[in-house]
Amino acid sequence: MLNDVFRFLDSELQGRLVKLVRAMGLDYEVEDGHVRTRDEDWSVVEDLRAAVRSSVFDEWQVWRGRDGLGAETRARYRAYMKEHEIRYFEEEENGTHWFVFRAAEDPYQWGVEDPPPPKRKRKR
Repeated sequence: MLNDVFRFLDSELQGRLVKLVRAMGLDYEVEDGHVRTRDEDWSVVEDLRAAVRSSVFDEWQVWRGRDGLGAETRARYRAYMKEHEIRYFEEEENGTHWFVFRAAEDPYQWGVEDPPPPKRKRKR
């Protein structure tokens, strides 16, 4: 059964992954842009995913935020990375959204998930 579901949101990276999975002779199918593979092939497929990630960054990390990423938080991360010219790409694995960027980045320091400062009341 093909239960492991994955895609790089960048179609070029996804194409690289599909070629690697095919070259390894693994059972797979592509459905709605996602590569579906067998659970028992997970470690092999994860190595192939890592190879694709390494084709973009020599050293990388996969980040989903402190408590996962809702759509609003993902939008704030995208805006922050664009504003600060941080190169990244996105991926989805079994319904979970991830960002991939250089290992040297420290997203804990970005403050994206910190609550905004309280609004100050104006004196009249």
